[in-house]
Amino acid sequence: DASAGGHGDSIFRFDPARHDDGTKTWLGRSVGPDGQLEGEFALDVLAKHPATARHIAFKLARRFVADEPPRALVERLSRRFLDSDGDLRAVMQALVDSPEFRDPTPAKFKTPYQYVLSSVRATGIATTNVRPLMAQLAQLGQPLYGCQTPDGWHDTEADWLNPNAITQRVNFATALASGRLPLQRVDDPGAPANGNGAQAMARQAERALDANQPLEGSTPPVDAATLLATLGPAISDQTRAAVAGAQPALRAALVLGSPDFMRR
Repeated sequence: DASAGGHGDSIFRFDPARHDDGTKTWLGRSVGPDGQLEGEFALDVLAKHPATARHIAFKLARRFVADEPPRALVERLSRRFLDSDGDLRAVMQALVDSPEFRDPTPAKFKTPYQYVLSSVRATGIATTNVRPLMAQLAQLGQPLYGCQTPDGWHDTEADWLNPNAITQRVNFATALASGRLPLQRVDDPGAPANGNGAQAMARQAERALDANQPLEGSTPPVDAATLLATLGPAISDQTRAAVAGAQPALRAALVLGSPDFMRR
């Protein structure tokens, strides 16, 4: 048996007096009496089990390819995991070399983090004040370093696609494209001295989104033609036609708020 604690380096301790020294069966394997090494053997067996390989292969394929990844890809990654004795670098190499990974058709819906960051990167805006972006992430349900569970943020379309989230993304795209976010403001009067600025960031973002005039430190409006050239084939002909038919002041926002840009 092992006891766990949260202080210093005493997070694990093997207690021979509480250990069952009898022979055991673990996932079809016989485990003879060997003290702490029995546990290490059990972990080795688990790490090399086909079910473990399939689980890890599926998670990686879902993260990088599609919410429902092709079964053939998962099987190939699973075999690579087993053949390489669990070498994740080898598995990732097999993933990025796969035709499924290199398929140019975007399949994954962007998480809030991916959407906000890709929007700023696509526009090329030099950012010195990230507080409006931090506030937007919080409003979209993915505050930076704010996940409350140990399994991390989910990344499937079902987790992030809903009418309210789309509305907030479009509002953000409009504010960013029109230059109404104070991303280049050096001083930040809304930030409290104690460093706990979540509420201040949210208020600042709301002011930026609702303001009729640019706030201090706001950026120039985004040029739609330059944005479309940057994104290239990621934006479909259908979206480009819709953008071309819109008012010039709205075109960049329509690109950032388009279904094409929502995917990666």
